[in-house]
Amino acid sequence: MSEMEKPFDKAQQNIEILAHNLDMMNTLATLTDLLKDIKVLSPEEQEGIHIVIESAISKLSSYLEERGEAWN
Repeated sequence: MSEMEKPFDKAQQNIEILAHNLDMMNTLATLTDLLKDIKVLSPEEQEGIHIVIESAISKLSSYLEERGEAWN
């Protein structure tokens, strides 16, 4: 028989999930702001920004997949 999860352990797990979700939302908000301002940058700077955005989206997608979810 498996041991029941203790309330403190479940609360800690919920806090960690919330912190990850808030971090993800903050990252997406920052990327959105960055995309709004990208047109004023040089082509080289724009390319760098696109690399950063692609990397961030890849990491966010991996994080969701680890949790059993999917990036849509």
